[in-house]
Amino acid sequence: MLGSTEIYLITEGKIMAEAVFFLSFLFRLVVHRRYR
Repeated sequence: MLGSTEIYLITEGKIMAEAVFFLSFLFRLVVHRRYR
């Protein structure tokens, strides 16, 4: 069994990865629209 801290860190890592991916996607979209 994993401890609550390990589960917390894993979920936080997944959320952070998704947030970074989403932000980079939005950033590329905005830059593509602005500098065309």
